[in-house]
Amino acid sequence: MTVAAHTALNLGRPGLLTTVNPHHGKADMAEPSDIKAQMEVRSSDGLHVGTVDHLDGDTLIKLTRTDPVAHGRHHLLPLSWVERVDEQVHLTATAADVRGYWEDAGAV
Repeated sequence: MTVAAHTALNLGRPGLLTTVNPHHGKADMAEPSDIKAQMEVRSSDGLHVGTVDHLDGDTLIKLTRTDPVAHGRHHLLPLSWVERVDEQVHLTATAADVRGYWEDAGAV
């Protein structure tokens, strides 16, 4: 799915996150506050795309620039791309979509 398609799917749902409840094994609604610094971020195709630095406002996740995939730059991801949060942040976007988003933003 393209970046535009992911963005269109998430319009009007900026805080929509899910987290896996370890007691039930089901996805529950989560709060952006469930996303913590140093959590690994994985794309929908299971690839490592970064490490959380912090939340940047109400709509963005800022990734650390020291992660090897960051190439020394902070990168941003829309909070609306978060599918669920457990020990990691799982995105609805593929790794290719993430890289394309960074390229479109001029951040690669």
